[in-house]
Amino acid sequence: MTRAAPTPEGDNAAKPMPLQVSALNTVWIIRYLQEHHPEIDLPAMLAAVNKPIPFSVVNLRTQQCEPVAIEHLVDGRYWFSNRFMMAFYKAIKTRIPEPRLGYTIGRIAHQSHPVRRSAFFLAPLVGPRQLLKRIVKESNKFNRTKDILLLENRKTRTVIRLVHYVGIMVDDFAMDWHAGVFHAYAALTGARDVEIRWEGRDPDLKTVDFEIRYRNPWLPQRLLRAFVFNLPAVKEALQKAEEIQEEHRRTILNQENIIKARTERIEAMQQQLLAQERMMTETYIAGGMAHEIRNTLGAAQLRLRQAAVAVDQNAGDPSLARLLAFITRADATAPDDQRAAVQAIRVLHENRQRIHGALAQIDRAVQRGLAIANRVMDYATLSVEDGGRSADVSHIATDLAGIYGEEWARQGIALDLALSDGAEVRGAPERIHSVLQNLLLNARDAIVETGRDRGRIRLRVERAGPETVIEVADDGVGIDADLLERIFEPFFSTKPHRGMGLGLSACRKIVAGCGGRMEVQSDAGGGATFRLLFPSAAVRDPQSG
Repeated sequence: MTRAAPTPEGDNAAKPMPLQVSALNTVWIIRYLQEHHPEIDLPAMLAAVNKPIPFSVVNLRTQQCEPVAIEHLVDGRYWFSNRFMMAFYKAIKTRIPEPRLGYTIGRIAHQSHPVRRSAFFLAPLVGPRQLLKRIVKESNKFNRTKDILLLENRKTRTVIRLVHYVGIMVDDFAMDWHAGVFHAYAALTGARDVEIRWEGRDPDLKTVDFEIRYRNPWLPQRLLRAFVFNLPAVKEALQKAEEIQEEHRRTILNQENIIKARTERIEAMQQQLLAQERMMTETYIAGGMAHEIRNTLGAAQLRLRQAAVAVDQNAGDPSLARLLAFITRADATAPDDQRAAVQAIRVLHENRQRIHGALAQIDRAVQRGLAIANRVMDYATLSVEDGGRSADVSHIATDLAGIYGEEWARQGIALDLALSDGAEVRGAPERIHSVLQNLLLNARDAIVETGRDRGRIRLRVERAGPETVIEVADDGVGIDADLLERIFEPFFSTKPHRGMGLGLSACRKIVAGCGGRMEVQSDAGGGATFRLLFPSAAVRDPQSG
């Protein structure tokens, strides 16, 4: 059964935060930071956590509500909210980017409170199974954000499940902290070779299982170890050894993370280089070829038109018309030896007319070739950014609705707009206009392909934090899953008999040139949604406007 977290609506300076997590959990965190990371300015870190709205507690001495401070975090009588703990953990992780830092701190958290330390003198008597069982039973004394269930408790294996209440936030740091604490509890009972791992049962870590494996020595062995290990000299040596071992473990993990981070950086750089190489290939090869083709077709068109002028020369001369009329009459009355000459003249005239028609057809074909070459040239140069300009996306959307709305309505296609004022992005307005026009026309085509007499296109523009979001959604034929990435490839088209397959590729290049990104979601037969996310104009250039 899911329980709701016992919290007010939120934390603010006017009232104290909900009492959800005991300061017994923060005492050792502060002590650990002071001992192992003295370079961190803890008051400054806490001041950052308290911005923009401070987290407040009731001072137990003055009974006044005040922002949480270091003195509260090191006093086990205080309680804090889940929201505060998440902000506190985040501040720590930002300043100490160590792998599994929560686990490192949790493993020695039992040293933070005298009651806990004295209780662990009795731990070897009960053993890990009984101690973990007791911890599960009394967990609400330290944390009120979850239920803890004991799923399994065998001789060498214990499974504990955390079920967080509705509204509780959880992160990896908190789960690593629990893993470290469970490890410490098991080890303090005399258990050997303790291994622990945790696994979230859902993406939000609302339910998390901890599996604890260990080797449990007999009671005499545990008691002997407890006696020996609590001798001051031995205890100090063991603590030093544990610190060295933990430092060694962190060093190894750090090295692994460094290698992983460098590998990821190299892979990202390789992807960037490949993308730049593809762009350069498109620019130099496609653009260069289009340039050569355009020059060749341009020269051919010039010669064609010169030939057409030569063919048409004197075509309107009255004397030529009289000659043709005379030849027509002479064809019937001319002697046999002259009739062949008359027919030859007539054929020459007819050939002239056919040549004129052929030249006109060739000229139109050359014009289409030039138009294609010009489109390829335009596509190859799309990576050039128009600096210093911004586009009002809502204004462009309204303009396009005015162009297509009425005509599409007559075809049974509704165009719905949801626009926000002030939705400006950096980029040339004509290019943003071209992107939206292309997406709207594609949406119209997708609806027409369904064969229905009704359809709907939704164009949404809004400011979402630092971004301007544009969505074009339709209820057309949709896009097959295996084609979703290919639709952005140059010269790839799902409509081979129409267009060149440059539309969406050009749209993506324009969006990328404006610092944005383009996403698509679709299921075959279920319509498609194209989402464009741009940095808002004011965000990309804080000094503009």
